[in-house]
Amino acid sequence: MLANQIAATNHLSFQAISGNSVLGKFAKNFARNFVSPLIVTIFSEILGIDRNTVNSLPLFSAQLVIAQGILAYKITRKKIVFLIASLFAVSFQYIQLPILDMAHRVTLGWVFFFFLAYTIVSIRDNKQARYTVAFIIFLLAFIPSYQTLSIACIPFFSTLFILIWISEKETTTSHLIIILLVGVVSYYIIIAGWASRLIPIVIASIHGVSNLTISGPTIAEPLERYLYQQPEATIRSSLFLVSSLTAILILGSTSLYRGYLVYRSKNLRNLSWFDIIIICVIVQGVANTFLSMLFSASGGIDPRLLALLFVPIFGSRLYSIVKRNYSPSVRHVFILVIIIPALFLTVTQPLTPHTNLISVSQEEVTQIEWANKQIPDEEIIVSDFNIASAYKAIGGNGEIYLPPAGTPPYSKQRTAQQLIDIYYENPSVASTHGDVYLVNEQLEEQGIFHLGSITTKPNADLGRQLDKSPRWNRIYSSKNSKIFRGR
Repeated sequence: MLANQIAATNHLSFQAISGNSVLGKFAKNFARNFVSPLIVTIFSEILGIDRNTVNSLPLFSAQLVIAQGILAYKITRKKIVFLIASLFAVSFQYIQLPILDMAHRVTLGWVFFFFLAYTIVSIRDNKQARYTVAFIIFLLAFIPSYQTLSIACIPFFSTLFILIWISEKETTTSHLIIILLVGVVSYYIIIAGWASRLIPIVIASIHGVSNLTISGPTIAEPLERYLYQQPEATIRSSLFLVSSLTAILILGSTSLYRGYLVYRSKNLRNLSWFDIIIICVIVQGVANTFLSMLFSASGGIDPRLLALLFVPIFGSRLYSIVKRNYSPSVRHVFILVIIIPALFLTVTQPLTPHTNLISVSQEEVTQIEWANKQIPDEEIIVSDFNIASAYKAIGGNGEIYLPPAGTPPYSKQRTAQQLIDIYYENPSVASTHGDVYLVNEQLEEQGIFHLGSITTKPNADLGRQLDKSPRWNRIYSSKNSKIFRGR
């Protein structure tokens, strides 16, 4: 949607995006994250292909692997580590495959994050002007690339600043980190006006602190029985569990080993770069765990994603430890045993709860394109977040209705019940909010995606309920897709 707006206006202004609909307001929340849609627009113009196709390409995946690999290499100064870290990076990406498969802002944000960390290490070690220039370039790209990560990583870079100052009193690197922190705060809190939005959200979230859990804010009780449930255990889900435990083992064992050595030295001024990174990751992990209890799921504050993204750095270090103490055959078997389960998951592209929900089948694309051509723009469309987003992505100009989530998402009885009525218990009531209802295989067989990253069960009877309702009339049918118009 943002890329289409850039192409239409030829400048970074998103005021023309409909601000009256829930989806329009949601899109405007990301208007400051213009780097990814700008890149998509540029590639579209250069390659001469449509922006939706470009957006579906894994434009940033290779860069993420390279950024993780060169950071690991810079910390250890061993060339073999780049290859080992890259292997770990490719293997342990299974949890974020849906965003790696497209030009997603989350992937791009993490690319710039790791390149920033690399330039900071390089500046401290080499003090060459080219690294300072690279730092400024990456910083200018990082801040407007992904707002959640830019703000959430403040604990990481703040801890990095403190540890560098304690260990060496090094001024150049410290000053650059201060510039980074001031830049993030200035852009989002002051220029983008986040202070006026963020403070009420935090207050509203903390107000119900007794209801917070490690998995996020507690939703209203009536909605709990409609939440998406993981399928029964399979070989793939077992491998997912094994790989996740392996990632935890890699981070934990390497951190404990280095912590023991630092404890024996009893001198914080002798901290290596890897020791500093360990402490920063731990601090960020604690911060992300707390933030994930207050806010909706996000790639910028997900402690699991943070852990997996740092597995290449920790794993390559663990490989170096094993290499020093064991024969080549032992360390090769060690690497294979650690990597194979995760690599299998990545290669076979496992279906996570959100994979289908953020994808659109060809039949659903056909349905959405028909709606875009045949339904007047003044009519309001009702569907789930994913289908509504796809409608806007292909250039749909009509209004979209999605049940408002509130803060925290669907934690209030009223917002939760409205969602339940529209998608489950009384979908005919959707006629009071919209003119057209889009139903397809995703909603009936896979799951329903909502604002606030809330996923609920599919409703196999949704189409039949609307067929029986005197308020709705079916105007479109295909194998698994239906469109209804209010009578």
